[in-house]
Amino acid sequence: MHHTDSTHQTPVVDSAPVTIDDAQIHHHHHQHDHHHHSHGHQEPLPDGPYHAHPVVDDLIHPGEMAAGITLETQGFPTVSRSATTGHSSRGQKSGWRKASPYWVLWIHTGMAFSLAMSLGPKIELFNQLACDIHHSRSPNDITILPVQPNAQAVHTSFAPSALDSDDISINKTSVIVDFGEIPLSNAQQDRTSEVEKEQMILDPIMCRKNPAVQAIAARFNTVVGILLGVMSALTTGWWTRMSDKWGRKPVLSLAMASVMVGDVVFLLTAKYPTIVPGGYKFLYAGAIFSGLFGGQITVSAVKQAYIADCTADSERSRYFAGLMGMGMVGVALGPLSGAFIVRWFSGALSVFYLSLAIRTFFVAVTVLFLPESLSAESMEAVKETEREQSLANEQRDAEEYGRAQGDNDGEGGLTGVWKKMKMRIRWVIKSIGNTIWTTLSPLAIFWPKRDISNPKGKRDWNLTRLAVGFCFMILVAGSGDSLFQYTQLVFGWGPAEIGLFISTFGTTQAVYLLFVLPFIIRFFRYIGSSSTSSTPSSASSNAKSEHQLIMFSLVISILTYSSIIFSTTPTAFVISLLVSTIGEGVDPLVSSLALLLVNDPTSTGKMLGAMSVLTAVLGTVVGPMLFGLTYAATTGIYPQTFIVLALGFLVLTLIVLSMIRIRDKPRSTEDGQSTVDSSVHADLTADERSPLLTRDESNLLDFLNAC
Repeated sequence: MHHTDSTHQTPVVDSAPVTIDDAQIHHHHHQHDHHHHSHGHQEPLPDGPYHAHPVVDDLIHPGEMAAGITLETQGFPTVSRSATTGHSSRGQKSGWRKASPYWVLWIHTGMAFSLAMSLGPKIELFNQLACDIHHSRSPNDITILPVQPNAQAVHTSFAPSALDSDDISINKTSVIVDFGEIPLSNAQQDRTSEVEKEQMILDPIMCRKNPAVQAIAARFNTVVGILLGVMSALTTGWWTRMSDKWGRKPVLSLAMASVMVGDVVFLLTAKYPTIVPGGYKFLYAGAIFSGLFGGQITVSAVKQAYIADCTADSERSRYFAGLMGMGMVGVALGPLSGAFIVRWFSGALSVFYLSLAIRTFFVAVTVLFLPESLSAESMEAVKETEREQSLANEQRDAEEYGRAQGDNDGEGGLTGVWKKMKMRIRWVIKSIGNTIWTTLSPLAIFWPKRDISNPKGKRDWNLTRLAVGFCFMILVAGSGDSLFQYTQLVFGWGPAEIGLFISTFGTTQAVYLLFVLPFIIRFFRYIGSSSTSSTPSSASSNAKSEHQLIMFSLVISILTYSSIIFSTTPTAFVISLLVSTIGEGVDPLVSSLALLLVNDPTSTGKMLGAMSVLTAVLGTVVGPMLFGLTYAATTGIYPQTFIVLALGFLVLTLIVLSMIRIRDKPRSTEDGQSTVDSSVHADLTADERSPLLTRDESNLLDFLNAC
């Protein structure tokens, strides 16, 4: 199952599709010394060397390991300040007041834990809301697939206070709708119709197994995901630029608080659906509010910017990987804890209370204790640069307006008015065009360019093909929410089962990415180097081996998705998805291959920025909408349709990426090293020569969140 964070596209955990960031794929194993596990704040945050497993170094810098370059096998290097960033020295502060990446690592772990904990219950509450709506519209139109009636009956939100009640009392005013009940007669329905509106008890499995309910829940989730994704895509760039001016701490605090407010709205809607304004549509307000402040995408981007402020340029990638690894710790533990709470307290809302308390705690830590990573001088320099840009833009606009006014001198009446109107319309169109270009300009890097090394002067289409294949691959990540709803419909899974599955899948994914994939990469590179008779550059050789491994991973993904379609038992379904973990290596390999194909060290930031734009648009908006609507339209006909659609996208990805042609390029005779070797890394790192969050590349870090 491909994740972009999910989010929720790792549910980061975030976004409509379930992806835990960043968002999202390739998570770094974060092993600690025993003193790093002290509880609370009894000891100051560490500022010395941090130690990890040597296998992790091989995953992050496989090219260097293969070349025999000795890396720190003890893990993260000593945190240092880059001399080129212009940020304040951290030596002016001591102890816990010092800006350190470890602050963000622990905050990220706690937030990921709380988000993952509430994922299963959130899906269940979506289902209960949909069940209420469906029953209120057509109380006699209930279609139930055959299941074992072994679940406890719970109150629906017609009796909101009972959602999180430990004791479910059934009195004479209640009407029980169960699998084996004979439908009430017309006379009985007349006598109880008014009572049903006040209080109704429904078996949760009955709601999960109802195709009509699943369709309503899918539409809910899709609309909420679209609103959140669109608002986040529109505002993330602005908020990340503001973090350069105002500091990381205030922007991060606002974004984290907005995510928490969105969950509060969801909690209120689930508990009081008949009281909140607009009923269940009140959920949309929460998504809009959260997206207005950037949501989880901005949270992830600013966290990575904070880490970059506290570390040298050459150390960023290691801490980014550590951020992902700590997030996976939360993802693995959160659903298990949530499942335990659901079973212990017999209520899905109890998980939300605890999750909300954890998030409130970490928001308070961020607001009250998190040190600012940017100096006042650095923020003032950014403000001064923006003021100069603004003055230059105003001067240019004034000159254009003056020229247009000069052209209109001597003209009166309707002719002069019409020309002034055309001038204003032209100015508005130009402003809109500049805004669109600012967002989409990174995509120009995928346009085919003349290949200088090609004797025929043909264009190189490799990057274009890679971009198209990447688009199909990112779309598949949007099937996460639909997949969980599918398990409810077909297998009758509840929050406990979904939470256990997420933990199992996340643990399997982390083990594969951190310990198995590095050896597979080395194996493919060994085969590639031994089969090459000439002396190609290491970049060309690595590109070939990574391309072959991408093809292998895609074939495995296609086979596992095919088996998912025909999995009729939970065991077969889980085994198929666990095997699909092998395909999770596609995402980092495609990113690494893109950096190899661009063949320009100064374009690293542009390349990752372009991929982040595609991820933001396709992974958080188009993909969830496409799969959500497909699932909603086909639940009563053929619920596996969305899986067939995902399988089709994977096949298209394989076809397009197989068209990439990588030719051997000899090493440079001047220094014995390829000109692109300096930019070859298997990890995802920002362009160290470019500003951290520029105007045209403000979405650069979004791609890491989707992973």
